[in-house]
Amino acid sequence: MKNIKTKMQDAEKLYAKFGEARSETIRKKIFLKYFKIIRYEAYKGNSDAQFVYGNIFELEEYGLGIIGKKIDKKKAFYWYSKSCENGNSYACQNLGGLYGMGDVVEQNKEIELELYIKAFNLGSIHSAYSIAICLNELGKIKDSLKWLRILIEEKPTGLDLRIVKRKIIELERSL
Repeated sequence: MKNIKTKMQDAEKLYAKFGEARSETIRKKIFLKYFKIIRYEAYKGNSDAQFVYGNIFELEEYGLGIIGKKIDKKKAFYWYSKSCENGNSYACQNLGGLYGMGDVVEQNKEIELELYIKAFNLGSIHSAYSIAICLNELGKIKDSLKWLRILIEEKPTGLDLRIVKRKIIELERSL
């Protein structure tokens, strides 16, 4: 019997093949196998699988349409909630975004902020930017600046710090 990590690695390999496949028939078969692994692991309580399962239901580019299913942000919300409860920082981040947009649940900036902070505390340094933006939207500019400065100090990979610096300048001018 394969362990959870191996099953998730198998799923990742399948998804890579899905992206490379040219034939729609092959893509459909590959995605269906991938989908079944992720669904199985999500229902077993694997927080990474729950997060990915949420992504599948939220984001068109994950390929759900190829097996005849439609995007379902309520299902995404459900699975992000499960995954966040189980300590997945990315799920907390995405769940916060759903509260911020208000198209699945009633918009609630306070809950959005709490979820971004939880994501940060679970290890997602990139959540500091979302915290800063949310605080700015709540009119807490000085607090927003503190979070943006954390990003400048930490220099996380994959984040364009020029955007962060421009935001700092913009907010400092507004004080």
